Amino acid sequence: MNKPVYHIKDLTCQYSITSEPVLRIEELNLYEGEIVFFVGASGVGKSTLLETLGLMNNTIDFHSSGEFWFETNNNREDLRDIWKQSEKELSKFRQENLSFIFQSTNLFPNLSAFENVLLTQIVEGKSYGEAAKNAKSMIYRLFPNQRDRDEIIEDGKAIMELSGGQRQRLAFVRAAISKYAILLADEPTGNLDWWNAKNLIEILVDKVKSEEGVTVIVSHDIDLATEYGDRIVLIKKEFRDPQDESSSFGILNNKGIFMRNDENWANNEGSSLSKLELSNYLKDQLK
Repeated sequence: MNKPVYHIKDLTCQYSITSEPVLRIEELNLYEGEIVFFVGASGVGKSTLLETLGLMNNTIDFHSSGEFWFETNNNREDLRDIWKQSEKELSKFRQENLSFIFQSTNLFPNLSAFENVLLTQIVEGKSYGEAAKNAKSMIYRLFPNQRDRDEIIEDGKAIMELSGGQRQRLAFVRAAISKYAILLADEPTGNLDWWNAKNLIEILVDKVKSEEGVTVIVSHDIDLATEYGDRIVLIKKEFRDPQDESSSFGILNNKGIFMRNDENWANNEGSSLSKLELSNYLKDQLK
């Protein structure tokens, strides 16, 4: 397995200093060149996990043995130190290393559809021509209908004129063509049919394998996860009080991590599962 890019050990996430924990991470490594799907029932902290990886949480607790570091180009940074810095420094770290796809697409209504797609690359310093060339190649792949492509690229169509699925695909293009070490995606296929969802994930697979980035996807789509993931991480629900469901929180540990092994899957205890067996198990956990 390739070297880790992200490493977290013994960390708790919560909404405020006085609130109960939302998510406990016992240990998590993210490796170069892999696509990792995070799955779990509603309320276990999947979005909270992405916020933590993106240094956007308000409150996290590093326990005495806690570790949180990021490494790229043989340079390791202790994210516990970066976490304490100003929002300006945090934003600089995100801009240089991360790319995001949120459930809400965060497209700008005052810009055209195509201008939205180009924005991140232009901020990174690319020329309009280079940014447009990169964007068009991915738009052509995600929008097979010529009329759709013309409306986005040539006609200056407004964001509010697009369907939810079209907006989601454009938000994906904007994030995927930017420069990043890690792409964090929260339900990136939620508004898409199977064909468009499959097409989108295959683009990520190609990009990750050619550029050795890392893609982290939170998804309820177990079929996509078992078809395209290199690893699947199940965030399990725990209860502080078994009689009170509102007392639940998510826990992430090695027992919930499954790794692809050719066409089969294996857990950290060495048990082998077929894709169907893993799919059925995960779907049962999400009920």
